[in-house]
Amino acid sequence: CLSGTRQHIFDIVDSWCHDKNSNLLWISGSPGAGKSAIASSLVLQLGQGNCAKFFFKRDSPYFRNPSNVWKTLAYRLGIVNIDIGIYLNKYLEKNPAYLENSHRTDDFKTLIVEAFKSIPSENHSQVPIIVIDALDECDTSEEWKIFLESLADWAKEPELNFKMIVTSRNQKEIQDAIGDCSYHLPIHTGVAVDTASTQDIQIFLKDRFQQLKVDLRNFPNIINQMSQYAAGLFIWAKLAISYISAGVATQRLENVLMNMGQLGQVKNDNNLNLDRLYAQILYSIFENCTQKEKKQYEMILGSLIFARSSLSINILNVIFVNQESKITSEVISTALGKFSPLLLSLDLNDRDAPLHLCHLSLQNFFEEDPQEGKSVVHICLGLLRYMNKELHFNMGQLESSYFSNKDIAGLSQRLDKLISKPLMFSCQWWHEHLPENVDKSSNVELHEEADIFLKKKLLFWLEVMSLMEQLPAAAGAMQYAEDIFKARLDIILIVSNSVAGDICRDASRFIFSFKKTIGTSTPHIYLSALPMAPPMSLLKQGYEKDFQRVLRSVNDRRKGWLRELQVLKQGDAVWAVAFSPNGKHIVSGSRDKTIQIWDAKTGEAVGDPLQGHQDSVMTVAFSRDGKHIVSGSRDKTIRIWDAKTGEAVGEPHQGHQHSVWTVAFSPDGKHIVSGSEDKTIRIWDAKTGEAVGEPLQGHQDSVYTVSFSLDMKHIVSGSFQDKTLQIWDAKTGEAVDGWLCLPKSPDLESQPDKLLFWIPPESRLGLWWPRNTAVICQYPLQLDLSKFHHGEDWTTCYVRNDCPKCHGK
Repeated sequence: CLSGTRQHIFDIVDSWCHDKNSNLLWISGSPGAGKSAIASSLVLQLGQGNCAKFFFKRDSPYFRNPSNVWKTLAYRLGIVNIDIGIYLNKYLEKNPAYLENSHRTDDFKTLIVEAFKSIPSENHSQVPIIVIDALDECDTSEEWKIFLESLADWAKEPELNFKMIVTSRNQKEIQDAIGDCSYHLPIHTGVAVDTASTQDIQIFLKDRFQQLKVDLRNFPNIINQMSQYAAGLFIWAKLAISYISAGVATQRLENVLMNMGQLGQVKNDNNLNLDRLYAQILYSIFENCTQKEKKQYEMILGSLIFARSSLSINILNVIFVNQESKITSEVISTALGKFSPLLLSLDLNDRDAPLHLCHLSLQNFFEEDPQEGKSVVHICLGLLRYMNKELHFNMGQLESSYFSNKDIAGLSQRLDKLISKPLMFSCQWWHEHLPENVDKSSNVELHEEADIFLKKKLLFWLEVMSLMEQLPAAAGAMQYAEDIFKARLDIILIVSNSVAGDICRDASRFIFSFKKTIGTSTPHIYLSALPMAPPMSLLKQGYEKDFQRVLRSVNDRRKGWLRELQVLKQGDAVWAVAFSPNGKHIVSGSRDKTIQIWDAKTGEAVGDPLQGHQDSVMTVAFSRDGKHIVSGSRDKTIRIWDAKTGEAVGEPHQGHQHSVWTVAFSPDGKHIVSGSEDKTIRIWDAKTGEAVGEPLQGHQDSVYTVSFSLDMKHIVSGSFQDKTLQIWDAKTGEAVDGWLCLPKSPDLESQPDKLLFWIPPESRLGLWWPRNTAVICQYPLQLDLSKFHHGEDWTTCYVRNDCPKCHGK
């Protein structure tokens, strides 16, 4: 904020900071009211060492994702506050894999709430303030709802007398979440604008006119008039000054007054005033242009407006140069000069700098514009064409396949030289610009470029995404593209009969199935993932002819991919799951001490969580008729539940001395068998809860799995540490003679810490592997390694069909 402005708001914030009855301040206002400027000024006033900030940005994949908020703030809090830093260091030392978890639902409690609670009371006066700006620019998703709930939890937490400031538009979802539990500071605009805001805009206008050295003697009431037109919107005043400074100041000032005068003073609809000013600026841009120039400028401006992320000058060149539009680099530079009032900043010498719009309200001005579809097509076509030109085998010039990406020294610097920023942008954003509503017949070129990309360049694109650590985004891109192709474009690839959507679907399965190996080492896209893809994989069928010096699966009995499963989210770590006998429901047990029943088809939770255990639920099972659920817990007890009502049946079964790891119903449902950390197996009467006989003893360590035989005459149990299976007489409790011991397998002969190849879990049965203890499989996997090239020789796996020399090797 300009010095001398917004002081009335800063005074309210300062007073709130000393209010012990409120710990969440919500500043709301219309688009362009100056909320982000206020948030930035608050950060400056507080000082970098006294606050931590997160500013949402709609055009940034990272800063629009609500899952990134708390971990980012935790990192910044750990830097500025020693107590929080100590807590986070200790927590992450104990839980080193925490940040690798892709689900961030625990971040608020673990990284923020507990971190603040760790601060000694004598240091509370030095606690930093959290500032979060532009909640309305956040992705609206299930994570966003969880994020808003966490804000409400902060406001309602009596122990947290620490301060958090958030800003946003006054949206209903935000109002519903935090309106009643926060201190609400609205910034009024339009007919409700207050005198202080009007005076602040007048200060701003006077300052800018002085900088421009505009002679205002012929405009005696101009400051008052323009502040009335602004109606509390700082963006209107800023935009007007930008427009005036981009031409002959006095002439453009007259244009603004004439334009707004024809509209009249509209204080009850400040957005109309802003739209009128946008229209005036656009008119001045296209005034005196030829039809050819007008068309070219419209295409460039449309790309800036409708792009899913901010473009740069170099990316504009990628999009338009060599297209039928005949737009040259010179035309782009000229157009950007004309657009300068609509841009946040412009430096024609920094060709990779993002070109941010002056304000998001400019996008609102163009809502439902018919130009959007054409602009998106131009962007998508340009990005696809550029990728098809630039993508090639071994994008990172990796010398060996033995090492993981993270162990390659200087990889980041190497990628900066090898992969241009426009190519990185294209790889990340091409799918977001696939047109949703477009006539196939009028976009033959787009279809041709999509055909080339999917059939010839997709694995090279996947290399870039692996090197950039963007595999989750790559899978999401394929899923998004599948939806667009199948539902809207219905593109049939020109050479092949395969539908583009099917290839995208196959690619997303390829990425999900091999994300660990591809994410670990990029060469193993070709050395491990492609050979291990099922025979019916469209990617394998399309690309394996170019990679002949890799593994070959001799007797792969799989045809297609494993069936996809739904992802169901419970409140904490899930230790146990089981299907109901009819397959319609799933039951899960969690570290949060609850049991949840799920609809297996929809993935929706059925009823509320079943509560009663006092510690983590480690095992669950359905009765054979599906009417009951049995659960075992670290609280040493077993419980039975009515699967329909969720009510506990009887009292907890008590008798084990340590955690219960495994439970099972007998086929007739009359008995339950359980295995425990106390090394024993127990049989229970399912109706009375009484133990049947003495504990079955024989294992030398924890019992992790138990099961009844179908005739109910025997029970089988297994122990992890003592590596034994034990068979018991269910009636007498006596051990059946003969233990089946699982021998250790020999180690695979290979150099340590060198990545040879990777086998997916579904293909590991029957394959000797380090740390396996047994091989029991009807169809063990056999591999032909005779043509397998790896290590420093890995790049020769790529054999181009049109290269006689390659086939001669």
